[in-house]
Amino acid sequence: MPPDPELKAKGQTLAQMQTLMADLTTALQTVENKVIEERKAAGALKRASDKVDQENKKWFVAWQGEFAVGTPERDALDQIDTGNAPAPVAVQIDTVTPAAVGSFAVVYTAGGGAHASALLLQWQVMGVDADYTHTVALNQAGQTVATSAAAGATVKFRTKAMNSTGTTYGTVKTGTAQ
Repeated sequence: MPPDPELKAKGQTLAQMQTLMADLTTALQTVENKVIEERKAAGALKRASDKVDQENKKWFVAWQGEFAVGTPERDALDQIDTGNAPAPVAVQIDTVTPAAVGSFAVVYTAGGGAHASALLLQWQVMGVDADYTHTVALNQAGQTVATSAAAGATVKFRTKAMNSTGTTYGTVKTGTAQ
């Protein structure tokens, strides 16, 4: 009786398939070893990052104690986000007054902006813009903004205060362009 023909699957002999399976097992173990190394490295990086963060916060507290509240140095330090900042306090718009063609004078109420790392003024021309697509840096002393709105157009303004904790918006005020 003649020997059985060699068993093949997709052109591979049994011996070739066994070799491929052994190679696959070795490759899978290599990947698993790399995953373990990566997890160890990620843990070490996290511990180092936490240590740096703790040291930065100690530095911040030490320097904050060197300057009295209300000094320019202390005001600058108070703008540093240490990751523990409360939500920012929005700046409120007091008045929006039409100025030159398409421009508005914006005056703010006192007291807003605490804990904000960024303060912005946003506006939207009603019937033209889908949302508050225009943004400029907010100047708490007041500012004139060129909106390019056509005479008679209604423009909505709002403030935006941001930090790592979140974003808050001031009350919306509207004006009619001249």
